[in-house]
Amino acid sequence: MRKGPFILNKSRVWIIVLCMAVSVSGAVGYAQGRRGAADARIPDIGHGEQSAETGPSDKNFHLAGRVWESDGVPAAGQILTFQGESLTTVTDSEGAFLFTDLSSGTYEIALCREDGTVRARQNISIYCVYGVPDVSFELLEGEYSFRISADIRYLEIAISVDEETISISPDQYSYATRGGRIRTPHGTFYAQENSVTTPAGNTFLSDGTIVVPGSKRADPSRLILPDDDEAPD
Repeated sequence: MRKGPFILNKSRVWIIVLCMAVSVSGAVGYAQGRRGAADARIPDIGHGEQSAETGPSDKNFHLAGRVWESDGVPAAGQILTFQGESLTTVTDSEGAFLFTDLSSGTYEIALCREDGTVRARQNISIYCVYGVPDVSFELLEGEYSFRISADIRYLEIAISVDEETISISPDQYSYATRGGRIRTPHGTFYAQENSVTTPAGNTFLSDGTIVVPGSKRADPSRLILPDDDEAPD
């Protein structure tokens, strides 16, 4: 007489177990679906193609550019110093300047008057690194910072001077790789195809020579040879 209820209870147990299995399966499927959707939305960061060599580079580079007054007039005939390597130059009649064969480091750019007193100064760091994109630029705690690829041969910046403040334009820099690719605010060009002139007026020839022309008779032209040595005057 007890057999019937036992069979009935056993059936109920199997029904309950089956329902639990369906519920768990549905929950797992839902969780996997949510995870798959989330994975589809989140990009795969940090797994792109990277250079086999990473870290600081001991390769040197050339730094050029132009200095402008805040009203847009070229800052001509200004003494420009690069403290850290004790380099000094004078801007030409178009405000252009050139420092050759620089190494990575943090420097102080100072614009001086004819009597040697400092008119304006600004810290700038430029680090040449393997395994990074061509050029990155940012302003951190009042210091301009460039990280450039070891393949960068030439960097050109635009400096603006307003009373005692030096500013570097974040979108007006240009650069050239050792392979002859030149990137300017106007696009990317290749010196092997045609000579390329940068916004500062410097011209890259197909053989790798960089011509730094004088703006006027008083501004002597300069040549940087393909092996990065500067041609004698």
